[in-house]
Amino acid sequence: MSAEIRELSGGDDLERVADFFARNGYGPSGGALTGVSLDRVFRERGMRLFLIAEERGRIVATIGYATMSGRRAAPRDQLFAGMFVIAPSHRTGMLAGRLFSDSFERLVASGIRGLRVEVDPANSRAFPLYIRVGFRAIDGMAPDEDGYVELVSVL
Repeated sequence: MSAEIRELSGGDDLERVADFFARNGYGPSGGALTGVSLDRVFRERGMRLFLIAEERGRIVATIGYATMSGRRAAPRDQLFAGMFVIAPSHRTGMLAGRLFSDSFERLVASGIRGLRVEVDPANSRAFPLYIRVGFRAIDGMAPDEDGYVELVSVL
């Protein structure tokens, strides 16, 4: 069965996403996200698009695009990709590529021309995936104080 990809739609989805994040070890240490706290994060970061992949009514992946990363603000006509979480049961196969291609189409249609992502180059799963879907390092870019680099993609 193939996962259905759709946009987040309201409070019930926020609670379900918060639960999905908790089950997959994503979020702040020392406290689980709730729907209310996740909504606050979305507002603070200026979330413009948040996609959910579901299979048989269960969330199996998410990705979001916001004007702020939590550390930096994106230039005009660009967004930061984040909250990219895939359940272990769905990490092989085409779901990651489908999430990116679906979101890229939606973002281009809304006038977004570039994306950014912050990633640890030592992350052996995430870093190669971001390169595979078109993100690149800008010449002279160096890791920040936490070891993360910012990659960009032109849509």
